[in-house]
Amino acid sequence: MRKYIIVLLFPLLTAYIPISYSSILYGLEIEEAENYGLNGFAEPSEEEFEASLKPTILYEEIDLREAGLEIFGNIPILVGYIGETAINRIIETAIENRIAHAREIRARTLTFAFEHYIFESYMSIVITSVATAASSRTDIMSVNFNTLTGEIVNVADIFGSHIVQLVDSLLIDALRTNPGHFNSSFGGMRENQAFSAVGSEIIFFFNDYELVSGAQSAVALQLDNMREITLTPEEYHIREGFNLKMIPLGLVVSAMGYEANWHYETNEITLHYNGELVISMTPDVNSYVREGRFARSLEVAPVILDGVTFVPISFFNQVLSLITFHIDDYGNITFISYSSNLTF
Repeated sequence: MRKYIIVLLFPLLTAYIPISYSSILYGLEIEEAENYGLNGFAEPSEEEFEASLKPTILYEEIDLREAGLEIFGNIPILVGYIGETAINRIIETAIENRIAHAREIRARTLTFAFEHYIFESYMSIVITSVATAASSRTDIMSVNFNTLTGEIVNVADIFGSHIVQLVDSLLIDALRTNPGHFNSSFGGMRENQAFSAVGSEIIFFFNDYELVSGAQSAVALQLDNMREITLTPEEYHIREGFNLKMIPLGLVVSAMGYEANWHYETNEITLHYNGELVISMTPDVNSYVREGRFARSLEVAPVILDGVTFVPISFFNQVLSLITFHIDDYGNITFISYSSNLTF
């Protein structure tokens, strides 16, 4: 088989690779060139040389057998990225931990695979490991970082903490409506939940038994299906004596696809979604009725000020459970909802 000649590129590439990973380059097969330069080796073209300077992801192929455990698969290696040494070390440590755990459970085989995804200036490297003992178990982790700075990030760093709150609300709602399909002890999204972002989609990865009973699962959140609105402190008011934020109902829910009305004749406030009555309540009365059936208490009663209906901020995440909110350091409140079901 013809071989690539890599002597000219090797010093450049190995400068970026931890010593434990540099051996991979010795095994690269490259195509023989027709023209030979210095020392009889092929001189790279200008395009090839420029390409060699660009960040890339290589991999180390593993095929080990020791102490009764067979380890197979590919491990990613970052080359040419800002912060690559620290990121590669994070990957190494995760791999070592997976191997140690496989030995603890007396697994016979452990297989690694990875994929990488790009979203704007962020990269997600998703690593899957499958340990097989009496049964198999799949674990998934992701290393997410800013390609411009090398900073490790989580989903909240990229999209905001309200995204995590929203997905948690959607998952809790899914568990409530279909309890037999999901793990009843699911504790919510982890701070280091594995995820990737591609195009207009965020995909969250869950280990075996974490979300779905007995299976690894992934949940897709379509960014195009999200609705949000941000209020400044001037657009809501604080209720005296309660230090409670009171929010203009119609302004927020209309941005979320709802229709709010105050009926002067009956002194009733109604909230409709897709033409269906969802909530009804009365100003200055501390209760609401859901779908005409259940009367429940609010944190405080809704009020009408200058013709505008105000409700306590808790109304949106407790009564309209699929609307979450986030308050920043300046008092701006971002409300966010999802106009569809999650994709499992």
